[in-house]
Amino acid sequence: MLCLEPFRTNMRNCDALICASRTSRSNGNGLRSQTFRSSAPAIPLNSAFGRRSRRGSGLMVTIESSMYVPRMRAARVIDFFLHPRDDLYQSWWPGTHFSMHSVNDSVGIGQVVYMDELVGDRRIRSSCVVTDLGPERITWQFRRLVRLPCWLAICIVDDGGGATITHTIRAGYRGRLSRLLDPLLRLYFSARFERMMDEHFRTEFSVLPQILEQVDAATSVKGAQPADYTPRSR
Repeated sequence: MLCLEPFRTNMRNCDALICASRTSRSNGNGLRSQTFRSSAPAIPLNSAFGRRSRRGSGLMVTIESSMYVPRMRAARVIDFFLHPRDDLYQSWWPGTHFSMHSVNDSVGIGQVVYMDELVGDRRIRSSCVVTDLGPERITWQFRRLVRLPCWLAICIVDDGGGATITHTIRAGYRGRLSRLLDPLLRLYFSARFERMMDEHFRTEFSVLPQILEQVDAATSVKGAQPADYTPRSR
């Protein structure tokens, strides 16, 4: 939320595979438990540090949350993120969401977005660029002057009554940088941050369908051009 092309390519492929292969089943209490099907080896779970996997000589931190949200639709959520506005972002969670808007003229791949929000007691201000886009997914890569090895991916899988949404933060370095800077990742992506992020995710996305319904009711969308969701990456 340092730019190595082979590493980015592997991450994009992983996001697309997970989003395409995720299925859900009811556990009887209105929530959905997730089943992952992949030919990749299992990623070991370290409860104090999210999921931490080795890719060659590099290390990867993964913090992931998932839940089922009634009335959510993938196309509407993706469109919302492709056309961010500060006022809509603030109304989504007043006092916690401060700013989300585009800073260039692109919509889709290459679009640069500025975000400002509170996650728990941590204020996060960041710029990020859309690096992957599909009908059920969007990925941003964080940047500060240059692109950083940190990605935020959102995957939404529709069913008849709503959608399962998965929010994934991945961060890591390759080669010697991984050994030198891994302590910094541990410090920033702590177990406490992981808990705050999970609570933040569940609070904000549980109310998003209601917010979008209010926006749609108050806004005429006649003549609007449909978003281009052709799967592609940069």
